[in-house]
Amino acid sequence: TWDNDVKKVLNPALKSDEKPGVKKEAMKVLEKFTFDEQVKRAFLDVLQHEVSSALRIAAINALDSLKNKSTDREFLDVLKQTTQSDNNKYIRVRTQAILQEIQQ
Repeated sequence: TWDNDVKKVLNPALKSDEKPGVKKEAMKVLEKFTFDEQVKRAFLDVLQHEVSSALRIAAINALDSLKNKSTDREFLDVLKQTTQSDNNKYIRVRTQAILQEIQQ
């Protein structure tokens, strides 16, 4: 489908494009799609591997809005890892808050 074709183009852009603006726009487009495994994986990858804290914050914000749709083991493990290892205090606190909301 058209959606899958677009996601197939956007996911590599998020992983390998050197321009933060391109990555940010790719994330904005992905947020508009129905939440599925590809979208979840894209945001988790940004949260885990992106150097730019601004893009990691955008990813955590997107994941926060989607948390009610995905609480599988991978999702929870990445959030837990982020609360312990991200070098940005805001991101650590934000992921901790999301985890607490999920566990209520």
